[in-house]
Amino acid sequence: MVTIKEIADKVNLSPTTVSNVIHGRKGKVSPDNYKKISRALEESKYVSNMGGRLLGRHGSKIIAVILNYERRSEMNVVSDPFYNQIVGFLEEEIRKKSYFMMLYTSGSVTESLRLATAWDIEGLIVLGSHPDDAKNFIKQQKRPVAFIDTYVDKESMTDDFINVGLQDFKGGYQITNYLIGLGHRRIGFFADGNQLLGVDQQRFAGFKKALSEADINLENPGFLVSIIELISVTFF
Repeated sequence: MVTIKEIADKVNLSPTTVSNVIHGRKGKVSPDNYKKISRALEESKYVSNMGGRLLGRHGSKIIAVILNYERRSEMNVVSDPFYNQIVGFLEEEIRKKSYFMMLYTSGSVTESLRLATAWDIEGLIVLGSHPDDAKNFIKQQKRPVAFIDTYVDKESMTDDFINVGLQDFKGGYQITNYLIGLGHRRIGFFADGNQLLGVDQQRFAGFKKALSEADINLENPGFLVSIIELISVTFF
């Protein structure tokens, strides 16, 4: 395999300059030299030594995408239509920025943080974290973290963390109103699990608001036998 020194000799520039190009440090290399070295790297089919980059503290260029998926033993998370769409788009954008994506399913914050430390990743994207778990990520993680579809108390959020989510309350409210508008009065709400947290909690709040405005009694035995009996699968 061709080395950085061999590339440097080929373009008559220093190994440090070649290394700057390999690691994308455009500000340290003139445009002409950057093009020259990039062309030489391509012609030589140079492959970066990831182990060497880590040892040299140049950064792993790895972004970890962590799915806090408690049912991972029951099914392949990639077969979930919600997750596979998000993961596909994340991979595309991460690759466009010349980074690498590590996809990992985790059942706990501790497990996820151990992964981050072991691989020296440069950033975390966390999908579907419980509110308490998200707080622990924020407290313990020193790397940039982006949450997707996660509810965290505003006082727990800092400038180093962002959350990308949906308008879950509004969605629950609108879809319930839609069904009411079609003339339905016996409308059930289904969620994943017997305790409503985060997304499900917000959607259920929107659901209840729409029922209340339509004068539909949630506790009517003829309308809904038991919330616990209905909360078993994802409806929205």
